[in-house]
Amino acid sequence: MYFSGKITNSFFTFLNRYELDTSRFFEITALEIDFIKDPYSLMSADQVELLLRNIQRAYQDKFMDKDLVTTVGHNAPDLKAWGGLESALSTFFENPTAMYQKIDKFFSFFISPAPGIYNKHNQKDFFSFEMDFNFNKYPTVKQYFLSALEILPVFLKKEQTEAKWENNLVKIYHCQEETLPLPLKSFKNKVEAKYLISQIKAREIIDSRGQPTLEVDLFCDGKKVAKGLVPSGASKGQFEARELRDKNPRYFFSKGLKKACSHVQKLSDLLKKQNVLEQENIDKLLLKADGSPYKENLGANTLLAVSLACLRASARLSRKPLYEYARLKNQKFSLPVPLINIINGGVHGSNSLDIQEFMIVPLDFPSFKEALRAGCEIFHCLKQDLRSQNFSIAVGDEGGFTPQFSSSTQAFDFILSAIEKSSYTGKVALALDCASCEFYKKDHYLFEGKKRFSDEMISIYEKWVKDYPLISIEDGLDENDWAGWKKMTQKLGHKIQLVGDDLFVTQRDRIQKGIQNKAANALLVKYNQVGTLTESLSAVQTAQAGNFACIFSHRSGETEDTSIADLSVAWGTEQIKTGSVTRGERTAKYNRLIRIEEELGTSGFYKGSQAFKNLSQS
Repeated sequence: MYFSGKITNSFFTFLNRYELDTSRFFEITALEIDFIKDPYSLMSADQVELLLRNIQRAYQDKFMDKDLVTTVGHNAPDLKAWGGLESALSTFFENPTAMYQKIDKFFSFFISPAPGIYNKHNQKDFFSFEMDFNFNKYPTVKQYFLSALEILPVFLKKEQTEAKWENNLVKIYHCQEETLPLPLKSFKNKVEAKYLISQIKAREIIDSRGQPTLEVDLFCDGKKVAKGLVPSGASKGQFEARELRDKNPRYFFSKGLKKACSHVQKLSDLLKKQNVLEQENIDKLLLKADGSPYKENLGANTLLAVSLACLRASARLSRKPLYEYARLKNQKFSLPVPLINIINGGVHGSNSLDIQEFMIVPLDFPSFKEALRAGCEIFHCLKQDLRSQNFSIAVGDEGGFTPQFSSSTQAFDFILSAIEKSSYTGKVALALDCASCEFYKKDHYLFEGKKRFSDEMISIYEKWVKDYPLISIEDGLDENDWAGWKKMTQKLGHKIQLVGDDLFVTQRDRIQKGIQNKAANALLVKYNQVGTLTESLSAVQTAQAGNFACIFSHRSGETEDTSIADLSVAWGTEQIKTGSVTRGERTAKYNRLIRIEEELGTSGFYKGSQAFKNLSQS
């Protein structure tokens, strides 16, 4: 007896939506991962039962009030886990009656050889049939089939049913009212749902630079539901919300977080018995508890860890992946264009380059995965070129190479050569993060060994735009040089994207000032610059209302958390910065987007050049 990979695919697709580890289960069956995930494969019935039983044992507690096997079965059609069966269902089962008459056809998709079906009875209140195969040996798979039978009429947009299975007899009852969970997409925004916070715990962990950062665990009804992890930047804007550090030189070189951990305990008491689904209310309580404009009292890192844990908990308790739970109303799903860091300089690199990030931007590709593949191939081609000419191939904080180049134009030339050798000329553009605040000195810029004023920096950027396929410049001028930003936008804003990071620091008031003064035309979104998810969303919506492009961004000191990948899709930010295609804390975000794209299928699309509101013009 063999069971179809449609069953195992359902479970692995479901668990991946919640970012739960599935790798350890493959060794149980001694089968290849791709085989187990293939909806068209067939595997031993005993192997499938053992695998599902172990998965249920490992993860049932994370789904609290819902049976995991039943939930997966109910959501299988929405997960697109049944391969081509979705389209076949509409052909074979135009309505529930037709489905019942062809129930043997349904089982033939899942069991080989297909069991015999006999003694069919179509009554007013229920439909029943018997099978010539005893499923008592496979109780977990049996439960999966029960839930699949129940959801089929719903999937066909018909009335709900409830199934019962005793020995070989199956009865499918018609329901007068909703008694079953509908597919995942209908779980969202159930206002009546309440999940009360019972505790929040904090700990110090380390970030990608080996420095401490904050992680919190959030509990509802005594069970741990979600985590919140916060990143930390090296290049910080003057006006961004403040991180809280202990400043004890004998402990983590003054970067300890013992105070922040103690503040989380106070916030735990404050938020106890609050409904975790009410994100805006929770964030208001957090802001009130701090009471300062730049979060100097509790720290933006403290507030963000709690705020993020609440959002992730809400998504998990609502049985939704984060990108779907946090999705804005009427927001179409799209995959963001990655701005891939390929050469590091400034405070992120150990070289003499003043420009902090040289990035490649894959535009002309049919999918995010293909765009990322191009980025990887260019990265490795550049690595070969650097090695062949005796440049260092060490990487910086964000995974880009840190060669000792003599100028920015030398970096451009190497990158363009790698793009050409990878056969992507015309499909991949360039982007910069200048981080000019780092080389601004009172009233001038000390750039590449020379003293320069705003007009001179703008002239340099104009020449670069003319000479290279440059479509985005971030922080080209200092955060206080508003007059310079306005002039730069007048000269270049119709040609390329001018991104405000230190200029705006994800603060709504500064974004509004930029829109009014026509300074910049894009916003970099870093939620630890402001402190809560509600404020971050407000900043994004303010920018979008002003026709600014938005780019969700990591920080140079990162964690393995992948929230920005989900939120870039949920909030429609169109672009994402999460570093190079090396270093695990960076690739975790890219890999998350690959999985999201796969889950969305035809419901999502890759933005490509459409993500840029102001493409370079000749």
